[in-house]
Amino acid sequence: MKSLIADGALSKAALRLESFGVAKVTLGTFQKLKALNPPYTTLYTTRTLEKATSQLAVTADSLLQAARSAPRASTQELTGWRYEHVRFFLPGDGSGHSSPLIAIAHQVAEGNAPPALLQLLAGGRSFALNKDAKGTKIRPIVVGDVLRSELLRGYGLTLNLGKGKSTAYSPSWSGLQTCPLQHPAGLEINTAGYKLMGAAGGEDSFVGVLFKEKVGDAVRVRKRIEMYGDPQGAFLLFRYCVFPKLMYLARVMGERISMNDWGRVDREMREVFSRTMHLIVAEWVMAHP
Repeated sequence: MKSLIADGALSKAALRLESFGVAKVTLGTFQKLKALNPPYTTLYTTRTLEKATSQLAVTADSLLQAARSAPRASTQELTGWRYEHVRFFLPGDGSGHSSPLIAIAHQVAEGNAPPALLQLLAGGRSFALNKDAKGTKIRPIVVGDVLRSELLRGYGLTLNLGKGKSTAYSPSWSGLQTCPLQHPAGLEINTAGYKLMGAAGGEDSFVGVLFKEKVGDAVRVRKRIEMYGDPQGAFLLFRYCVFPKLMYLARVMGERISMNDWGRVDREMREVFSRTMHLIVAEWVMAHP
């Protein structure tokens, strides 16, 4: 936790607090994983892919940009590498054009990479995470090679959404100015409510249910942060992982939620934050009159 907070990976730190940990390597865990992935009843077959119209390519600038924007404190894979190792060879100042990773990326994109490297990129480190406190349910996780992730990020940045590459500029959209008023036959539109950009609209019952879900998520994170115990780390987690979500919710749904509900949420958050930061009521009133 402390290393994630020190690296600025606050979202990952909050997710770590909410996690129930890694499942134990036991026969029971293996049986649960096996039950989640039953064997195929039919023979798995493949077919030959059609010849690509254009050759797959990735630019050095895209790889450098992918390394700069990669998440911090990534999980180690089979070779033990993290994104921090990739950044060492592809530094943020853009001086990594002569790095051997660029040549490796070009070989993989062109299909000329050694078979041993391709087998390594195709593998991953597998483990299971608990989905509840008792460990009765698990979720399988596979950590792929960091070099493969870097190549995919770089290739995705190569196919940027500029003019000529975005579907918004496709010829099929030309001339279409307004949305049709009549929906296609057989399509039922939900008039009770809708979700848009994290908020809800529609009937009061629908809005109230989504509001309770969002507040419930914040309360769950809040409890874990309170149990964490470190005031400095807790302040950062509250500041960047809890309060912004509630502030955004207040902006987009404030008119649909009663003042009593907002007051209750604000009071609960204030009490927990003060208790976690070891502030008394008088100190909180002086800081926030």
